[in-house]
Amino acid sequence: MQWLKSQSRKRKLIILAALPLVLVCLCTTLANLTSPTPEPTPIPAEASPVPTPTPYPTYTPYPTYTPLPKPTTTTLSPAATPLPPTNTPLPTDTPYPTDTPWPTSTPIPTHTPLPTATPVPPTYTPPPSLGKIGQKVEAGGIALTVNAVSTAEVISDFWKPDTGYIFLVIDVTIETTTRETAPYNPFYFSLKDAGGFEYSVAIAAPKPQLKSGDLMRGEKVRGNVAFEVPKDSRGFILTYEPLVILGGYKPLKVDLGR
Repeated sequence: MQWLKSQSRKRKLIILAALPLVLVCLCTTLANLTSPTPEPTPIPAEASPVPTPTPYPTYTPYPTYTPLPKPTTTTLSPAATPLPPTNTPLPTDTPYPTDTPWPTSTPIPTHTPLPTATPVPPTYTPPPSLGKIGQKVEAGGIALTVNAVSTAEVISDFWKPDTGYIFLVIDVTIETTTRETAPYNPFYFSLKDAGGFEYSVAIAAPKPQLKSGDLMRGEKVRGNVAFEVPKDSRGFILTYEPLVILGGYKPLKVDLGR
């Protein structure tokens, strides 16, 4: 409350202090409104140069009137006598092209049956004849001769037959008759018994063992080949045929008679 009272006093003092200033401003304003306004002192105008007059443009006379030429009257020639119209013939109709006849169809030739083939009976090729021991068997340009047949329990210390088997040793001669050259090899031989079992040639044979090579015409070679067969086998047939593709060789067979 004390603070509010002090603030009220301050406002009163400010208003009293500003009151004389407000009165002076009002008096000055009234004095200015009531005093006459002094006329402005005229400022002597400086003499400005008189502008030179712009001369008027010279008079250009209008062009003289040129009268239009009078139209000349053209005398029309007497009207021409119209010619009678000529009859223009109508174009003749172009005839339609005549129809082209269709080509006549060519008759299909009648089927001529092929002649029936006359069956040719197959030529009978007799089985190769069996040679015998000591007999030369020839076919396909080569010849084979079985000179002798024997058995062996052992070929060497390294080649022994299995139990119940034995080596069948065959002494053979091979020669070339009509061929220029022919190969020979112990592996061209095979053996078959009466029961139909086949046996391959053994790798080793008693000396002199048959080697491999080529024979020229008229040459011959001899050596031993061996087969491991059961001891109780019988009816052996020896076959020799060079294994050459398209060679034209024929098998040579010999009955060993055992």
